[in-house]
Amino acid sequence: MSPHRVDEYLEGLLAEDAADAFLDHLAVCAACQRALHADVQLRDREDALRAEVAARPTPVVAIATARRRRGALVIGGALVLAAAAAAFVVTRPARRAQPSTPALALAPSRGLEARLAWAPAAGYRPYDPVRSERAVGEAIDPRVIAALAERGDCAGVAATYVLSGELVRAGQQYDRCGDGADLDADRAGRAVMAGEPERALALADRALAIAPAHPVAHWNRALALRDLGLGLAAAAAFERVAVIDPPWAEEARQRAEAARAPLERQRDGYDEAIAAAAAMAAGGPPVTLELARRYPARVALRLDDAIRLAATPARLAELRPLALELDAVADVGLVARLDAARPAPVPAALQGPYLGWVEQLTIADDATRRAWLTAAAARRADELMIGAVILGARADGVPARLAAVAAARGGWLAAMYEVVAVRTAAPADAERRLAELTRACAARELSAYPCARVAYQRAELALGRYQAPATVAAAREAVQLAEGTGEWGLRWRALALAATAERIRGAPALAQAYLDEYVRSAATCEAAADAARVAGEYAFDRHDLAGAEAALRDHPACGPTPRLIDLQLEADLATAGRALRPSAALRADLAALAPRDEFEARMAAFLRARAGLDDDPAAAAALRALVIAGDAADGGPGRPSVTWLAASALTVTAARAGRWDDGVAALALAAGTPPPTRCALAVASDNFRFAAIAIGADGRASGVALDDRVGRDQLPVPVVDALTGCAEVAVWATAPWFGRDLGLPPGLPWWFVLGPARAPVAGATRRVVVVDPVPPAWLALPRIGVGVAPAPSATTTILRGPDATVAAVARAAATATVLEIHAHTARVPASDAPALALSDDRDDWAATAERVRAWRLAGAPVVLLADCNAVATAAYEQIDWGLPRAFAAAGARAIVAADGLIPDREAGEVFAALGDAAARGVAMPAAVAELRAAKIAADPASWVRRLVVFQ
Repeated sequence: MSPHRVDEYLEGLLAEDAADAFLDHLAVCAACQRALHADVQLRDREDALRAEVAARPTPVVAIATARRRRGALVIGGALVLAAAAAAFVVTRPARRAQPSTPALALAPSRGLEARLAWAPAAGYRPYDPVRSERAVGEAIDPRVIAALAERGDCAGVAATYVLSGELVRAGQQYDRCGDGADLDADRAGRAVMAGEPERALALADRALAIAPAHPVAHWNRALALRDLGLGLAAAAAFERVAVIDPPWAEEARQRAEAARAPLERQRDGYDEAIAAAAAMAAGGPPVTLELARRYPARVALRLDDAIRLAATPARLAELRPLALELDAVADVGLVARLDAARPAPVPAALQGPYLGWVEQLTIADDATRRAWLTAAAARRADELMIGAVILGARADGVPARLAAVAAARGGWLAAMYEVVAVRTAAPADAERRLAELTRACAARELSAYPCARVAYQRAELALGRYQAPATVAAAREAVQLAEGTGEWGLRWRALALAATAERIRGAPALAQAYLDEYVRSAATCEAAADAARVAGEYAFDRHDLAGAEAALRDHPACGPTPRLIDLQLEADLATAGRALRPSAALRADLAALAPRDEFEARMAAFLRARAGLDDDPAAAAALRALVIAGDAADGGPGRPSVTWLAASALTVTAARAGRWDDGVAALALAAGTPPPTRCALAVASDNFRFAAIAIGADGRASGVALDDRVGRDQLPVPVVDALTGCAEVAVWATAPWFGRDLGLPPGLPWWFVLGPARAPVAGATRRVVVVDPVPPAWLALPRIGVGVAPAPSATTTILRGPDATVAAVARAAATATVLEIHAHTARVPASDAPALALSDDRDDWAATAERVRAWRLAGAPVVLLADCNAVATAAYEQIDWGLPRAFAAAGARAIVAADGLIPDREAGEVFAALGDAAARGVAMPAAVAELRAAKIAADPASWVRRLVVFQ
């Protein structure tokens, strides 16, 4: 863009779009900034001359000149005489001088909630929004923005865009600015206004990590928390502003009250409803209709109890008005229940314990529960047993006929029984039944409360599988539905699941926000314990072992039996040399756990064995047994592999003792391969402890063992040097080293070992190439250009553009011997690892690692993933689940992917060459090494260095 456009801009000659484009360009164009500076100075001098002449009594004479800039005037009495014959002389009244670059002028009140730290806009102005569907920005003179750009005030230019409501342009401008607490606080404000509360929260937390008392960061963080539905945490953040920023204190207190009050009313009313409903179930008066309308689910559950415990027709008649109201509000089906009831006295031996459970809202004593169920079954008290199942959220130990009895009742109380029964079903059966309940909720066949329980149950199931994104999505849904029905207890339990899931997937700002809201909502020992544990986990992640230890020592005891999640951090601290108590005591608690499934049993066994490595002679054998048992019980995608965790602990322990061969053998055992005898590399981590072991060309093993791998992202030089003379190197590695560019010599063929070698399928080569898929437009992914691709033929299938759907690729891949995919990767809520963004087919476009794992690649293909960062795994340090593992599980014999970005200009050529090599039967490590060496010789920074082979 030419600097000459400065004149046009200052004269107001540019159309709005052109002016916008000029301002964007101005921020990055030094030539235009110099031109602007010169022109503004010239105009200032002209204004000064005008002011001087205006102060004289003589007329002001304007002389038109031939200057290109339209409207420019030369003024001065001496020039009037010299050009009298040629000039058109006019007399103008004297006027006051006007600055050519006006100062920023803001309205006395603001229409935007977010705050800015940029000084000219940081002062307090009362909030007075315009009534419209969206926030309306202020009118900012474009010359102000131009002057800020000329001065190099990057934050100021971005702030003026925020003030004027131009949020996209503001975001682009902030990307050009540097770092700092003020900038991050302002970025958080922009994110709030753009409807991005998660991003706003992360930015505000980043600012507060630098400046803990930053008022703007606290304010924008409070807005983000509010927009996430975390009102109690938002209120606390606003109250913090009221303390540290007096000019904003009154509005901050008002906002705190507005965020907190509705939730406190819901909590207090919920407690009132629980008490009144429990009294009704015990024979007291029906709950008031007003309270029933506010808490329909809670009152309906207890009215159901009152009906089953009713001893006389008169009692049923007393309950009828409430049943009619609840059926109208929540479509519960209680009137039909009431009409079908046969009132009769309930034996005291059954009624007494049952009413105790109603008052406690749980069944804590398992022995009492079992004895009660035996007595109830003997009397065929099916209605009471159904109530006990719903109360205790457990369906085990009841007669098989009970499910059919509950289903015959109809209404959402029958659905409640099914939701509870799913909890103790086999995983596959549970998933199928939850999917059916979810479908019923989507079709509005069930009302809000059972659907909230379904969402919560989905979140629990997903969290048990370490599927953090799915957990968060389901937990948020449960929170929203619970709030709609006033179910305070379900709300904070769902918040706890969301906090844990965000912690697992590495989103500390969100995890802390959910945890804060959970603790403020629950006010229970368990909530305080969870808060202490998560604080300890974050400290451990930062390698603040003293902080983690302190958090655990403050951990309140909430029952006689600890949970696995409570003991895992203690076990990790012990491994890092910060044991809280003798190893035998920790191992005893781990042995006493009651695991929920086989995965938890294996994890507890791993922690117990690892804790005993220093003083229990049987510990190493126990770890080896876990490795030999394999991954069958580890739960599949998303969960850490106990097999590899145990192998890592064995490898690190062996390396620390200088038993290098044993260390390599442990990883080989986990992979199901024979121990290597030469030219091999083993890399393992066990929390902070690290080991790298090389077996050289002469068969000698050597290595390095470190107690702290923090900050290490390259292999130790002696380990790499030990591989000198090897023609190729097989690598056994655990997360977080698995799939990374290990910095080995470019021309050396090497690969990550996934398992036993898989032979190619005999017969003709069948090549499948996926190019130019069309993912959904809302992903805003640029089109992928493939400069070189094979032509379709009898042995080559090209899936291009809209034809490259997930289903089509899966069908074509089934018999492929070479599968080459040019696509973007994208993160999707349904998966913890990157997914292939293929062509959209009725919102079905994501080939997630979980879906790919289910493909059946009968041709044992070489898979070439020409996708940026296709090596990336789930965002948990101990998990290596991702597309490479998924394709291997589906039947691929080798996978080539990039540990980084792939440029369009070379991708087609590189992957076409690899595809040709694969079709000729060339081993992928050799093909990649040859190509990598050639590219790096020409360009040492070539992206091809980051190509990685798995086989």
